[in-house]
Amino acid sequence: MKLFLFCVLLLSSLISIAFSQESDSLRSLTSSTNESDLTVKEVIIRGNEQTKDFIILREMTLKPGSRITPELLDYDKNRIYSLGLFNQVQLDIVTKQNGSAQLVVDVSERWYIFPFPIAGIKDRDWNKFYYGVGFLHNNFRGRNEKLYGSVVLGYNPSIGLGYRNPFLAEDGSYFLEIQFGYNISRNKSIQALSGQENFDERNLGASTTIGRRFGIAHTTWLSIGYQQVSISDYYANRTISSNGRDRFPVMNVGYSFDTRDLKEYPSNGTLAIVTVKKTGIPEREIDFIRY
Repeated sequence: MKLFLFCVLLLSSLISIAFSQESDSLRSLTSSTNESDLTVKEVIIRGNEQTKDFIILREMTLKPGSRITPELLDYDKNRIYSLGLFNQVQLDIVTKQNGSAQLVVDVSERWYIFPFPIAGIKDRDWNKFYYGVGFLHNNFRGRNEKLYGSVVLGYNPSIGLGYRNPFLAEDGSYFLEIQFGYNISRNKSIQALSGQENFDERNLGASTTIGRRFGIAHTTWLSIGYQQVSISDYYANRTISSNGRDRFPVMNVGYSFDTRDLKEYPSNGTLAIVTVKKTGIPEREIDFIRY
């Protein structure tokens, strides 16, 4: 099952907002003052016209009561960038009395709705031209939900639909993902193409994934799905099943450990992923495990 998911990045300028308060002073990340002497009193988020506050706060290690350090400020800035929702992210400090400070997060939101064309050729052969259209909403309902779909015609036609919700609860501890896909793969056998035994392979698949995120770094998930493989003209040994139609469940269990500061171009951190995928039913024709 192939789903076309294109993330289009648009550059825009950040609107700088300057403010001052009596007996308060504003310090940025480049300030020479020692931020580690300060404790976060509150976190203020500005510029997120559509994105909910908890989407940003979920990625931050600095919370009320945390000791401010330049390293944590830089780390949280990159984690917010990694959401893929903002053109610019700026963290500033507003010092208060008694060694406390306001942490001000200024963001500039991207454009979130992207229709896009799909076109190309297979095997460098213009007789195998395909074309279509896709759609992506990268921040549905302002909750970092992904809603996407695609329709492809021509050679190897297909349709794909998907939905991802990383915040089933506002604390971001549970997430949900649903996928559906259908495609027709043209036969590539030269022998079959030249004879009377030509056929197409049809693939149908659907899956649902439920996961839980522990803190910032740890994530586990369970995915349950169904797949069906059939052929247009039955012939012996083209499918595992004798009726020319293979049907089987798929279950996937996974765990990831991710401490990267910036997911696209990390400068520090660790990423480790472990998955176990079970395809088929024990003691049936289709029964295997992949790690």
